[in-house]
Amino acid sequence: SKNVFKDASLRYQTSPINIVGEKKQDKPNNISYTEELTKKLEEEFTYNKVRVELDTRNEKIGRKIRDAQLEKVPYMLVVGAKEVEANLVSVRSRSEENIGQMTIDDFIARVCEEIKSKKR
Repeated sequence: SKNVFKDASLRYQTSPINIVGEKKQDKPNNISYTEELTKKLEEEFTYNKVRVELDTRNEKIGRKIRDAQLEKVPYMLVVGAKEVEANLVSVRSRSEENIGQMTIDDFIARVCEEIKSKKR
């Protein structure tokens, strides 16, 4: 049975947006980028009560993505070397799978619009 919320902000309170990055020992520069993204998202989403979690486990990205899918996380932001270099995030959603790369500001606008449209 699918878990459907009429109020999109409630969905993000119960299941956070998950940021998935490289293992710490592999790419230390990527870690600081993902930490910056986490802080920016937390600041932007405070008003809408959207939770953001940075997955810092020492696991491969594929494993982190699979775990987030099993936990029914609404969005995952996958950050690897390509994303850090281009200053982007790869967005995956629970429903659409791989959405593609976008700027963090475009992602924030997408989630805010989704919340606004679901509250009507």
